[in-house]
Amino acid sequence: MTSQEIKLILQRDKKIVGNYVYYPIELIDLITGTESKNEIDINAFLSKIGISKNVFYSDVKRTNITDVRHVVCKVLRQNGHTFTDIGKKIGRDYSSVIHLIDSY
Repeated sequence: MTSQEIKLILQRDKKIVGNYVYYPIELIDLITGTESKNEIDINAFLSKIGISKNVFYSDVKRTNITDVRHVVCKVLRQNGHTFTDIGKKIGRDYSSVIHLIDSY
């Protein structure tokens, strides 16, 4: 699956409700290529959708970047990770992770 195909799938399958963007969790599993529910490779996901790791882990607040952070946090939380653990993985504190998940 090419980067362009993945972007088209993300664009097609997202649902916007108010100010929030929703992506199906199955879509994220497909894109990341992870069948295991224990560990998700965030960097592999970022490279597949064409977002720089530096931008994702920075303080950039553009909608397309924050949407990806929402998805990553939600998937990690559904896989049993704690808020603190997710925060360490994405370079945020646990309260930011709670906000990202609540606004998913």
